[in-house]
Amino acid sequence: NPGPADYSVGSPDVYMTGAPKYTMGVAIPDRKYADYPGPLTYRPESCQSHLPNIPKFTMGIKHSPYKGEFAIKYNDEF
Repeated sequence: NPGPADYSVGSPDVYMTGAPKYTMGVAIPDRKYADYPGPLTYRPESCQSHLPNIPKFTMGIKHSPYKGEFAIKYNDEF
């Protein structure tokens, strides 16, 4: 009576078609790690910009000087 360790799996090429043994594509050489910049190469203070300052973001409401007046004036008597 065989035990569970007596089970062997044969080659799948016997009952299935195998992968192609050759290719017709071009082998692309591996890229070196030196081709990619590392995290320490990023220095935002060394960037040259044509703008005078960096953008400043706010979470408030920006009031426009071109905003028109209300059609009905508010009366304090109400």
